[in-house]
Amino acid sequence: MQEWKESGEVDLPATTPAGGGRWRNVAIVVAAVLAAYLLLAYVVLPLGWMGYAARHPALEQIPGITYTSDKHPGDPINVTLIGSERDLQKIM
Repeated sequence: MQEWKESGEVDLPATTPAGGGRWRNVAIVVAAVLAAYLLLAYVVLPLGWMGYAARHPALEQIPGITYTSDKHPGDPINVTLIGSERDLQKIM
């Protein structure tokens, strides 16, 4: 808010030339959020899941779980096909 002085002058807030500071701050926030997401998604959560899976060996016996290429338990399988390989090839 501007304040009027007795001389009629107005105190204006200090600004940076061409608003360069605002975009730099936005870029810093975006970079920080991206870094936090990558750290959480690719470091913290996989380590947590490995610890959880190690404490629950029964997960190894569940046929409805997929496994990633590095042998971590992955997503559940929504469809299970029951039958011989010949029967499955026939219906496919």
